[in-house]
Amino acid sequence: MRRREFVTVLGGVAAWPLAAHAQQQAIPVLGYLDPTSPGDSAEPHRGFLQGLKETGYVESENVAISFTDKQIELVKNFAAQAVIAIENARLLNELRGWLERQTATSEVLGVISKSAGDLEPVYQAILENAARICEAQFGILTLHENGALRMGAMHNVPTAFAEWLQEQRGAFKPIEGSQPDRVLRTKQISYTADAAAVANPGRAARLGGARSTVCVPMLKDEELVGTITIYRQEVRPFTDKQIELLQNFAAQAVIAIENAETWHRLGHDIGFGIGIAHGFATLGTIGFEGRFDYAAIGTVSNVASRLCDEAKPGQILINSRVLTKVENAVTVEPVGEFTLKGIRRPMTAYNVLAPSPSKPN
Repeated sequence: MRRREFVTVLGGVAAWPLAAHAQQQAIPVLGYLDPTSPGDSAEPHRGFLQGLKETGYVESENVAISFTDKQIELVKNFAAQAVIAIENARLLNELRGWLERQTATSEVLGVISKSAGDLEPVYQAILENAARICEAQFGILTLHENGALRMGAMHNVPTAFAEWLQEQRGAFKPIEGSQPDRVLRTKQISYTADAAAVANPGRAARLGGARSTVCVPMLKDEELVGTITIYRQEVRPFTDKQIELLQNFAAQAVIAIENAETWHRLGHDIGFGIGIAHGFATLGTIGFEGRFDYAAIGTVSNVASRLCDEAKPGQILINSRVLTKVENAVTVEPVGEFTLKGIRRPMTAYNVLAPSPSKPN
């Protein structure tokens, strides 16, 4: 064999593996999911292919478009799990919102029970909770008085605005066109995305840097009792949900204030005491045909009822059996022995003072 022929044969032998390797080289594989039905997907699919072509990829030449049935099923499972996670998150957020509203209402009721007719701490609690729930920087609660407004409470108000409010010894007229002025005239909710951008900014915008603002009326039998106004120092409008929450809170506030004022006028102090007992009880539907009630009967329910009768406003009275269950979680003080109707021996009662900061819950 001549040298030239030998070199040619070697070159051919060396090239075969290279050619075989080039034929076996993998090309990119893309998975394409189209949310439309098969009959409607032609145009989106053509657009997808055109976009690939513009970037240098042509189907079946240097790119493959494919999803196996198993891969599609896996993606569907992932999607189903994502929907479940989103729904769980939504429900959790709703639960947190509900708990926050209930906590706010409970705090206000607690203040009312201890106020003995003094409404200033009630107003303060209402305003602070309203501002917290709706994520506002500051707020004021005013009371309606002969066509004007009188300060009831303020929360976290900037210094310049707070000083002006404190200088108003009696009722004052809000600036025409401001949110409180609109509520005063219309008895309707008034809000703005940017209080500083209106034609005639109010004092909250001028002195307190208020931007997004909402003012809700406190109404009793269609009569204006007062207003709750909350402010943000940034342009971030309050959502419909937040406005609705504030409106509901204002309605609950009016009921609480009315109750406190009514009891005060009648010479009574409104109070709220709790009695707690621990033990076995019979639970079930008790009664007769036509009138059934789900109830608990037994000594433990009688003891709880008697302790509740003895509790003064703001007190939580418990007996010795309850104390053994919660002694590591709360601090208590003994309030003496009570002779309770239906109980032969005197019973020692304890008043729950506060959660214990140094003990586990």
